[in-house]
Amino acid sequence: GYSGAFPSGYPIEPFASEVPPIEIFRWINQIDKNKRGCIVTEGNGTKQISNKLKIVELYGFTPIETNGEVNWRWAVNPQTFFMFLNYTDKFSTLSFQLNPNDCQTVQNFEITEFPNRELFRGSVGNEGRLLEFKLNVQEDNVSRIEINTDSPACKLEGDPRDLYYEIKNLRVD
Repeated sequence: GYSGAFPSGYPIEPFASEVPPIEIFRWINQIDKNKRGCIVTEGNGTKQISNKLKIVELYGFTPIETNGEVNWRWAVNPQTFFMFLNYTDKFSTLSFQLNPNDCQTVQNFEITEFPNRELFRGSVGNEGRLLEFKLNVQEDNVSRIEINTDSPACKLEGDPRDLYYEIKNLRVD
């Protein structure tokens, strides 16, 4: 096995865990800030843990697309999430335009901050909806924002992907 590869006191977490790695971040926060290393992320590569680190990872989405003025990502899964890491001393705000897929005129959404803080529950029409949330990341430096829809996927002509909804102009301040 690989049990000797982890440092003393490192939290045990199942490989296929469905919950955010909060215990791992609590363990990291116990280490002197001058002795911390780095974190390997799926979309942002390797990042050094410092008091300037602030990133968001999106899971269940396409890579970013842009036309030069706006940017967007399509959800390719009905249950997606953002993993937000913030090692700065500042609170953060997450904002984005949420748009239903092109096959729906109205789409139902439930957005929660793990484990159970409801951020939004309701319908979004084809005009979309601008959403903005203050994130609770100060204690553990990590926040998981889950977005779920009960609507079926949409197939656009010439596009093989199952598209559930669109996130446009994602910003973290």
